[in-house]
Amino acid sequence: MTILRHDVNRGKGAALKTAFAAIARDFPDAVGVVTADADGQHLPADIAAVAKSTMENPGRITLGVRAFDGEVPLRSRFGNAWSRWFFFLLTGTMVYDTQTGLRGIPCKFLRALCDIPGDRYEYEGRMLVAAALMKAKPVQVRIKTVYLEGNRTSHFNPIRDSIRTQAALLAARLSPMQRLPE
Repeated sequence: MTILRHDVNRGKGAALKTAFAAIARDFPDAVGVVTADADGQHLPADIAAVAKSTMENPGRITLGVRAFDGEVPLRSRFGNAWSRWFFFLLTGTMVYDTQTGLRGIPCKFLRALCDIPGDRYEYEGRMLVAAALMKAKPVQVRIKTVYLEGNRTSHFNPIRDSIRTQAALLAARLSPMQRLPE
């Protein structure tokens, strides 16, 4: 087992990029990787479904998308609805869960994804813009909506982090397009 660490917390985006670089270097023949948030929102069966889709769609990023049904905290329901429509206006691609951390990523994209700016949560949005602007749009796999204890463990600040995330999406869309390999 390999454990990758940063000396200080550099953010989720930096952690993902460090992992992507290590996987691209150490496992060049792998088909893909699956990322899952550590807050208990992703069920093992849903992770397996995203992994299966990644194997079946080697040229496309797979997203585990929640339906936001049942008992969903208002901030999460509103934040995702706003983000979904803002993302559609920017890219012309409807992604039903832009905030999902459950993603299947073909290994052929990993090196290019390491070059996308951002070290925190905004990185995932920028990654999604790059994927949406490709000829092959992201595959969306429906997953269960799970919020433990009203999403109490989330560090997401609805106002501050929404502004940061939307600004990063806009910046990604307006900057020269980050290309992922076809």
